[in-house]
Amino acid sequence: INEQLRLRGTLSRDIRAANVLELYSRVSGGAFFVPIDRVLNIPQPNPVATITSPNPNLDPERSTTSTLGAIYQPNWMRGLRLSVDYFDIDIEDQIARVDGQTIIDRCAQGLSTYCPFIQRQAVTNLITAVSSPFLNLNRFKTSGVDVEVALVRPMADIAASLPGNIAVRLLATYTGHLTTTDAFGSIDRAGQLTGSATVNSVPHWQGN
Repeated sequence: INEQLRLRGTLSRDIRAANVLELYSRVSGGAFFVPIDRVLNIPQPNPVATITSPNPNLDPERSTTSTLGAIYQPNWMRGLRLSVDYFDIDIEDQIARVDGQTIIDRCAQGLSTYCPFIQRQAVTNLITAVSSPFLNLNRFKTSGVDVEVALVRPMADIAASLPGNIAVRLLATYTGHLTTTDAFGSIDRAGQLTGSATVNSVPHWQGN
């Protein structure tokens, strides 16, 4: 636009094949509590094992990514740089894990593709384990804003005898949506903190 203001943007079609971790990593385990088995509507007294595993049959992800941003370097303050970028990412067949509770819930809602991941005890029918492999989910969408503010000034601005420069940089991201969609609807996990490595979730604001 001029020597102080620059605009930038992208629109791209992106493809990502599954990586080695998603295809061939080790099987690992943990446990979680399920008070009620929603599939059979019976109490579940014992913790349920969760088995995280790779999936060698994953298809590539395909996504559409668009960004629009501006960079401002004003003449009235030497060393200041401000950039703001909006992003929108829409992924089809997203490669991700689904947590054990969601697998049970989706099976109970009638999504039969999730039911084989639930293992039961032969006599009591209680759930003994839930497999949580990498899967191609229906859709994943996220959008938000990235902000960067940087300032570089000579130390002489503080005291004439000081050598060198001082640099301050702020990076921040606002995530408006972080939505996973399957046949039974969408779950938006923006603003959530689950503490689980198998569930995509972020706070609305992150900064450094």
